[in-house]
Amino acid sequence: MIEPERPITRLLIAHGPAERRAGDRLIWAFDERLAQIVRATTQPMIGQMRLAWWDEALGDASAARGRGDPLVDAIRAEHIAGMPGLARMLDGWEALLEDGEPGDDAMAAFAAGRGEGIFGALARVEDPPAWLAAAGRLWALWDLSGHLADARARARAVTLGRAEVEAIRAARWPRDWRALRIATALALHDVSREQAAAARLTPAVYARLVRIALAARWRTTIG
Repeated sequence: MIEPERPITRLLIAHGPAERRAGDRLIWAFDERLAQIVRATTQPMIGQMRLAWWDEALGDASAARGRGDPLVDAIRAEHIAGMPGLARMLDGWEALLEDGEPGDDAMAAFAAGRGEGIFGALARVEDPPAWLAAAGRLWALWDLSGHLADARARARAVTLGRAEVEAIRAARWPRDWRALRIATALALHDVSREQAAAARLTPAVYARLVRIALAARWRTTIG
């Protein structure tokens, strides 16, 4: 079984619908694979070629491209290769293939691609409602803020994330989207306080995640 590496991701998967967890694991593992490509890239063109390989593999109707790669094979076996959200995630990660820390435009493109893409894929909807798209962008910017080396870039990611808050505060979350609600609440906690995400799962973040998860069992709104 392919499992995502990030502990926080595994905790979120555990709060998703049982019947979707196999697909959710692969969506998150795909996201981690794209992150690894971007982190390892020193020349943008090489990174674009690696992302293009994934785009071709997911879109290959003959299922020949990429055959033998465990993640590609698993995604095809789970019948999620054609999810529009996966292609959007590719576009989002590609926006970070530039020298130095990303600027506002790159961060916005990243949030729209990765955030809207992964939230749409995890929700299993082709066209996410506006508030869910905003939640995806907020989460992506918050998560990005925890991985940027430059303090000014971290602050800009948080500021861009704050612009999404009002669109999602009154959202009503279906029970099947509980994991997304938890991820959004984690981001809201930090962004509303103008602070970046922690770079790793600290005991304080874990305790907050547990509290939010417990509350999510009884509430369907974020306020």
